[in-house]
Order: sequence, then structure tokens, then C-alpha cells
Amino acid sequence: MNKEQITFLMNAGYSLDEIMQMQQPAPDPKPDPEPAPAPDPTPDPAPAPVNTEQNAQIQQLSAAVAQLTQLVQRQNIGGMQFGSPQPDRTVDDILAEIINPPGKHIKGGN
Repeated sequence: MNKEQITFLMNAGYSLDEIMQMQQPAPDPKPDPEPAPAPDPTPDPAPAPVNTEQNAQIQQLSAAVAQLTQLVQRQNIGGMQFGSPQPDRTVDDILAEIINPPGKHIKGGN
């Protein structure tokens, strides 16, 4: 505190001892919480399988899904249609298409 603040507090009716106590830091009302205990280094044992019959059914379903996926992939590959290939064109064919494009016929006329 500066001199002006001390004078203001004295004029307000505080004694010098009370003002000096105001300057001291207040004790921390809450003590620091204790640190959390360290986790146990030994992990919990894995839970035992609930039902071996359920595990067998899950494995069967997984195998069936894998087979179905493979079948769908083979069918997709086998059923692909790429369209008919274009026949090889010669230079003369390409020049003829440039001069007289297919589908457009030049009509002569007067």
C-alpha cells in the first residue's frame, strides 16, 4: 500500500495495526489437495469369455460375411462392361474425318 491508501484507511477509522494486517497475505483457506494415488502398475485381469457358444457364432458370422464380400467382389469384376474396342484407324481415316466429319455431309448447291 502507498501512503495515500494508508492515510485514507486511518481517516476511515482503521488503526495502524489493522492496516498492517491487511498488507500481509491472507492464509490459504483451502490446503492443497493431496495428490491422487498412483495407479496400480498391475493391470486388471482380462475378463473371462462370457459364452464360448456365442464366440463360435460370432466367428461363423464373420466368416460368412468375408465369403459374401469376396463373392460380391468377384461378381462385380466379372460383370464389368468396358464397351467395344475401337478399331485401329489409319492416317488416311483420320484425315478423311478432318476433311469430312462423319455425320455431316457437305451439300453442294447453287
